[in-house]
Amino acid sequence: MADAQEHGPYPLSRVLEEEYAALHGPLPAGDPAASDADRLASAYARIHGLPRRQAALCVSGGGIRSATFALGVIQGLARLKLLDRFDYLSTVSGGGYIGSWLSAWIKNHQRGLAGVAEELRQPPQPDCVEPLPIAYLRAYSNYLSPRLGLMSADSWTLVGTYLRNLVLNWLVFIPFLLALLAVPLLYRAALRSHAPDALAGFCAFLGSTFLLGHLVYLHLCRPSLWKLRTSPSWRWFESQPAFLGLCLTPLLLGVTSLSLGWYWHLQAERTLEHMTLNGWSSLAIFSLGAAAMHTVAWLIAALVLRRRWNDVWRYLELLTIVLSGLLGGGLLWLALSKSAPLSGLPRFEDWYACGAVPGFLSLFLLAASVFIGIASRSTGDDDREWWGRSGSWVLIATVSWTGMCGIVIFGPLVLAQIPGWLTSAGGITGIVTIALGFSARTAGKQDHERPSLLAKIGAKGYVLLLAPLTVVLVLMTLARVNAAVLQSAPALQIGQYIIGLALFAVLMSFYININKFSLHAMYRNRLIRAYLGASRGFKRVPNPFTGFDSHDNFQMADLAPEGAAVQRPFHVVNIALNLVRGKNLAWQQRKAQSFTVSPLHCGSGNMTPGGYRLTKEYGKNPAVNQAITIGTALAISGAAASPNMGYHSSPAVTLLLTLFNIRLGWWLGNPGEAGKTAYRRSCPEFAVGPLLSEAFGLTNDERRYVYLSDGGHFENLALYEMVRRRCRIIVVSDAGCDQLSRFSDLGNAIRKIRIDLGIEIELDVEKVRRKAGSPYSERRHAVGRIRYDLVDPGATSGLLLYLKPSLTGREPTDVLDYAASHPEFPHESTGDQFFDESQFESYRKLGLHTVNEVFLDVAAETGLADDRLFDLLYSHGSG
Repeated sequence: MADAQEHGPYPLSRVLEEEYAALHGPLPAGDPAASDADRLASAYARIHGLPRRQAALCVSGGGIRSATFALGVIQGLARLKLLDRFDYLSTVSGGGYIGSWLSAWIKNHQRGLAGVAEELRQPPQPDCVEPLPIAYLRAYSNYLSPRLGLMSADSWTLVGTYLRNLVLNWLVFIPFLLALLAVPLLYRAALRSHAPDALAGFCAFLGSTFLLGHLVYLHLCRPSLWKLRTSPSWRWFESQPAFLGLCLTPLLLGVTSLSLGWYWHLQAERTLEHMTLNGWSSLAIFSLGAAAMHTVAWLIAALVLRRRWNDVWRYLELLTIVLSGLLGGGLLWLALSKSAPLSGLPRFEDWYACGAVPGFLSLFLLAASVFIGIASRSTGDDDREWWGRSGSWVLIATVSWTGMCGIVIFGPLVLAQIPGWLTSAGGITGIVTIALGFSARTAGKQDHERPSLLAKIGAKGYVLLLAPLTVVLVLMTLARVNAAVLQSAPALQIGQYIIGLALFAVLMSFYININKFSLHAMYRNRLIRAYLGASRGFKRVPNPFTGFDSHDNFQMADLAPEGAAVQRPFHVVNIALNLVRGKNLAWQQRKAQSFTVSPLHCGSGNMTPGGYRLTKEYGKNPAVNQAITIGTALAISGAAASPNMGYHSSPAVTLLLTLFNIRLGWWLGNPGEAGKTAYRRSCPEFAVGPLLSEAFGLTNDERRYVYLSDGGHFENLALYEMVRRRCRIIVVSDAGCDQLSRFSDLGNAIRKIRIDLGIEIELDVEKVRRKAGSPYSERRHAVGRIRYDLVDPGATSGLLLYLKPSLTGREPTDVLDYAASHPEFPHESTGDQFFDESQFESYRKLGLHTVNEVFLDVAAETGLADDRLFDLLYSHGSG
């Protein structure tokens, strides 16, 4: 218990208590036995009771566009002497670029926040037009590749690094796929083997045994028998994992064994007429044998559950079991009798390999459907729903087997008929599909600007059309590789091939760091060089060959050094914890939950009983003895391109993104109870499992490791966590791409805050919206209320100041000039991460101009560092 108190996981209440103590002073002694809900309510009451209202600056996602606009906002707040008014700095995605720059500059400055604010306020000097950290940002506005050109080492380094990482990830992923795609070849090779009668008989016996186990499970775990399953251990047997392992797997093994035995029987030129016993026909043997199997399975289950026999329904149920068995056996006899004459057709073994197991499974589904109908008088709705769910898994297995065998066996034949240039275009198609997948997440043109039906489909429509075809083409290409290697190979050799590839993938997964050899490390290093390097000024000593300096980065926990005051504003980096296969059915659209990294704690407030760990212990890299760094946090928060992307996740492109290593996300230990042995690690020790979870959209918060990506995949304004912390004054810089003035990020944040926290946000943005047929809006800001009073007794409403990059026609001349030649300004594509000087300056100046316009009109009416300034803004904004 003491260890749990010391190392976590911690509940949200403890996190808020420790942040309060760090920002506002010691807490009064509380009741150590109080519940988490009581402690949380007490923490909120203390926050609302602060003499000076808790304030937060939120910087939205939007790549370098958001970072550069927010730079101007920060400069404007500093010049108005408001920057030191904020207790919290909350950033997400591109907002994290500039937020981390500010936090690093404050840390590196001798006078901390006061010194940074003073430098930002200083007017241009003859020998120094602007502070060095801003001049550095201007020089590195094209942060990914500062030096452009065909022969630029920066550009070729990006290409070379990507190709190296792609090859290394393929050493883990491709062998696994090749091994998986070789399984149908193993089955077909087994069909080709000339097996003796004894082996065919053994397969029939083995298959029947597996099917018996499958039937026993079905009769044990029916919902209507729950009163007989009183032991708590039954709960696991009733779960989906238990069903897959103890019911579906024996079924698949059973029908595979039976299908092998029957094919060998046919190859021996025997038919059903040869299957007689003491004068009993083959039809009688199949029907009575299936009936006996069903009856034995039912009796075994009845004995295990100790069912009573003094109920007439038991005997009626037994009769139903016997009838369904007779019917199932008869259906199997009919199917085999009709398939036997086909054995002489060309490529029969190929068609049999693709269709035999699905055929057996289909017969099972048909027999089960008849049983459900016959037994409807003795079963309830729960049983029928349970049978429906179990049947759905059988249907999934049927379709999966058919699809994979079809691709493996007939795919190489199809590819052989396709021109080589068209096959080579598959890779290009994949890249185009990925690009369209991302463009679908940015605003498009107005409907009247789309000239054709194809244009109206939009990028998402193209993805849905191209991605499945591309995946099939890639799998067919890998199947062709297997076909070339294993041509005419016997079953034993194919089995060795599968085992060898699987072992190779496992071996590589131990040595290849799934985090380091994605795009993340390349992306992170360049963000650190540009934004954290800018904060160090003349202290920076880069490597003369690479231009990188390892001292630019530092631990996130260094912003809250032990024995010293925590750095203000308290930086909270917002990240998305992906739940593409999460259990919460209401979250099937969002597919993610909030995850934060702060100087004190890392984790999620949505986990119970606790979901936070100490930042100084979380994600520690033993090679450098560092816990999670600010560079890693800001890069994860900006990991826009990932196979799993919260509410942007798409099954159509997930596998492609993994295959082409378009992965900016990061795997870290689960901060909850499931990660008690993993939260200190900086990467999974075994790469195959996480890689497959990415590829097939299986991420959740229940395993040892969680998949983290761009915070905008959950909420793109960094507002959610500040409302959760009950900040009474919140300034939001929203520079997300919004060409059509839909305010989607704002709507998403308000919706999630209402659903999860019960807090309404009242904000009218109509005057910020672009006028119809015009690039201009009336205002660049809106002021609203955060209704804390709806959930916290005795609380008052908070104030929200919402800033939006917009054009009103009153901008400086150079900004209007840039807008005239760039119609999408100030909402140019987030995909553009290569800003030039004019672009950088236009967004920076617009941010500065926005703050000046918002505040200067009312600044004369109150002190610049007084909360009344925000109250007056509200009265002006709502008037």
